[in-house]
Amino acid sequence: MPGEPTPIIRRRAGAARGVAGKASGIAAHQPVSPGLRTARAKPVLIADGIRPSSQEEDDLTADTVTLWRPVGPEELELIRQAGMKASRLPDQPIFYPVTMQDYAVKIARDWNVPRSGVGYVTRFAVRRDVLDRYPVQEAGGRAHSEYWVPAGELDAFNAAIVGDIEIVQQFGDDAGEA
Repeated sequence: MPGEPTPIIRRRAGAARGVAGKASGIAAHQPVSPGLRTARAKPVLIADGIRPSSQEEDDLTADTVTLWRPVGPEELELIRQAGMKASRLPDQPIFYPVTMQDYAVKIARDWNVPRSGVGYVTRFAVRRDVLDRYPVQEAGGRAHSEYWVPAGELDAFNAAIVGDIEIVQQFGDDAGEA
């Protein structure tokens, strides 16, 4: 629907680039509605206008979808131990990355911080052909959409992550010390 936030899909390396009001330029990205797998749209900026490095762009050999994952300090430590790949707490039967950065911020700030004193928003790109195996789940509305990856499929999911998971925001006691 018009006016609703959409997840961001990176185009293949070498695809056309857009320039977004900054001298550095921004790699072209294409928003796609969660229920649609193809769409024509204007290029948009990825989170906070951060441009992937040229090495990251060279590593993109297939279409990817940018996802976010809100985590607390325990899960962040598991992600670090996994080499900045997806992980989950032992009591979680699924890994659930979310499609909207705003939703990840809300969870990190409003749930992780009260529970553990700090919350992080992580971002990563996943090959679309693998992500298409999982239907988008709505957790209370369209703005709260996520994928549910069963724990037993996390290794295969990790193999489809392009690059590393990166911390893009932090909230709470240790803000600024990610």
